[in-house]
Amino acid sequence: MGHIKRSHLSDVNCAIPDKYLLVKGSEITNPYIEKMINNRVQNKALSNLRDTLLPKLISGEIRIPEAEKLTEEVLA
Repeated sequence: MGHIKRSHLSDVNCAIPDKYLLVKGSEITNPYIEKMINNRVQNKALSNLRDTLLPKLISGEIRIPEAEKLTEEVLA
């Protein structure tokens, strides 16, 4: 960003929490971050499964019981 000068950065005050607050904050936020990561991984797996199975179901290449079996294998 061309409009920001080095002096602007030197003039900025930034509060830095102590180690105790960082640890406590991490204890609170880490489970949510892990859940978000797990949700994204599962979402990607489900999207890939959908993109693989849907055309085969529509074309009649596979039937619902076969798709259910494949789904269980992927999600297990």
